[in-house]
Amino acid sequence: MEVKQKMKLSLRSVQRVILPAVAVLLSGCSMMNIGAEDYGCPGLPNGVQCMSARDVYVATNNGQVPAPMVRGREAEQHEAEMVHKTGVGKSNESGVKQASPNDVVDNYVAPRLPDRPVPIRTPAQVMRIWVAPWEDSNGDLNTTGYIYTEIEPRRWVVGEPMMASDPVLRPLQSLDAPTTGIGNTAMSAEREARLERQREEREIRQEQIQQQREIASQKRNRLN
Repeated sequence: MEVKQKMKLSLRSVQRVILPAVAVLLSGCSMMNIGAEDYGCPGLPNGVQCMSARDVYVATNNGQVPAPMVRGREAEQHEAEMVHKTGVGKSNESGVKQASPNDVVDNYVAPRLPDRPVPIRTPAQVMRIWVAPWEDSNGDLNTTGYIYTEIEPRRWVVGEPMMASDPVLRPLQSLDAPTTGIGNTAMSAEREARLERQREEREIRQEQIQQQREIASQKRNRLN
C-alpha cells in the first residue's frame, strides 16, 4: 500500500512540472514573431492583386490585364521599367494600375459584324434526263443513257426581283364620293397593263421551256 501511494505522489508531481513547462513553450513560440503579418494571394509571392469578382470585372473591362503587384523598393523599380518599356502607366476606374503599351497589340478581340451585305450565289440546278433504249430508222439499237442539262443558271441572291414597271400612284378618294369616268379609265388601264405583263411573262416562260427542250434534243442527237 505504501508503494502505491508513493507512485501516485510521484506521478502527480511529474504532471505538475510537465504541464507548466508545455504552457511556457507554447507561449514562447507566439512571442517570436514567426510568419508574415499580412496575407497574400495564393500562388506566387508576388502574384496579382487580391480583388473581388466585381473588381476583377471592372479591372479587365477594357481588355487589358492588371499589372503584377510588387512591394517595397521593387515597386519603384518595376514602375520605372514599365514606363521605359511600354509608356506611361494609367489607372482605371477601380484604381488598379495598368501599363498602357504603345507598340503592343491589344489582347482583346472584339467580334466584328459585317458592315456590308455578304455576297451569296446559288448553285445551278441541273436536270438528269434518262433516255430509254430505242431503235432508229436504220434499224440500229441505241442503248439507255443519261443527259444532264442546266435548267436554271447560277444567280446572286440579292433579295426581291426588280419591279417590271413603276407603280401607279392615285390620290386618296372618299368612299362616299361617286366614281368618275377618269377613275374608271385609270383602273381599266392598270388592269390591262397587268394582264399584258402576265401574258408577256407567260410567253417568256414558254420560250425558255422550248429552248431547254431543243438543247436536250441536240445533246441526245450528239450522243447518238
